[in-house]
Amino acid sequence: MIKEKDKIDVGIYDISTHHHIHIYYLIKILKLIPNIKIHLFISKSIYENIFVIEENIYNDIYVNLYDENNSLFLFNYKVSKLSKKLKIIILNSLLGGRKRYFSYFILRPKCKIILIDASNGKPYIDKVDSYKGGFISKYLSYKISLWHLEKADKLIYHSREVIKIVSKYSNKPKLFLPFTLYDNSIENNTINKSREKIIFTITGGIEKKRRDYDIIFDALENLLKLKPELKNRFQIYFLGTVKSQENKYGFSIIQKAKEFNNKFGNIIKYYEEYFIDEIVYRKILKKTDVLLNNINLDYYRNGKDSSGVGESIIYSIPGIYPRGYKLYNELHSSSIFYDNEKSLAKTIELLVSNKNELKKLKHNAINNSKKFSIEKYRKELSRLLINLDYS
Repeated sequence: MIKEKDKIDVGIYDISTHHHIHIYYLIKILKLIPNIKIHLFISKSIYENIFVIEENIYNDIYVNLYDENNSLFLFNYKVSKLSKKLKIIILNSLLGGRKRYFSYFILRPKCKIILIDASNGKPYIDKVDSYKGGFISKYLSYKISLWHLEKADKLIYHSREVIKIVSKYSNKPKLFLPFTLYDNSIENNTINKSREKIIFTITGGIEKKRRDYDIIFDALENLLKLKPELKNRFQIYFLGTVKSQENKYGFSIIQKAKEFNNKFGNIIKYYEEYFIDEIVYRKILKKTDVLLNNINLDYYRNGKDSSGVGESIIYSIPGIYPRGYKLYNELHSSSIFYDNEKSLAKTIELLVSNKNELKKLKHNAINNSKKFSIEKYRKELSRLLINLDYS
């Protein structure tokens, strides 16, 4: 344990592009804790995406960038050497293919370690994550996650359900920290605005293992065949991409959206590029009325975070989820659950037709987001850092 007045050099490590929002909130929290000096070890893409969110965030921070075109082995070796100057390093979600897993064996910090959302070996992969990699990738992920788990001093998870499961296999101290947090500076600009069209948004990559798009098309067709007059009353954004040329499912969904629009009108907005600019992404979310989470429960088991949950917290937006998803209790009063395409269609109809119901959900969403305030989790993380044994 150290005293609050003592200086603590804290490192944050992450190279996964889509984690930039969590790194952003980690930085925001640590900046509020007195006597913390932040050292970042992040990829250039993470750096650039965070810069879009807040240009001055990097003031008074040591930044070490990983260029995705260069060797991750060399970068991890550099991180290991520089970690001697740190009191603690926070390793966030060590993920990736075979090359990345091999390079993580080189990542050997010479300071205390907090591991975030660690794939702690076989218990995690079998009980929580639905990772379907080949034998070699799965074996590597098991070995590297187990190795880092054993080296870690404390663990952080984004799901209370996951904590319950992994606690059966690990006695290490654990902290619940949501993937995203509420920030008063982000304005919810839909709450008091009346528009002709209600905007529903689906975030996240268009991948078969993650999301069920068939239920979206089936629900919309059911609704518009019965209530064709509603077609000019709402818009749906597919705010995700196919990500790569190999994603045949993603391209088939884009094609299906085109055919749907030809039949019913320009209801679905989609993106054919492989990456959505952060500015565009945030602009759409700021005008979104409802987040539509058509997630596959086999993948998002045990409360595993989906991007829609995170955006609900950041932007105070109501959400729609499949029944059975273990959503944070704090968000239930601003959420609606569906059983099948018919109940999903009825939910969309309700929110498009009943402005009072939508307004109630929006007010609840604002109150619920505040339960995930940066200040609340600043206190939690501060206690974790101060009470760590640095001897």
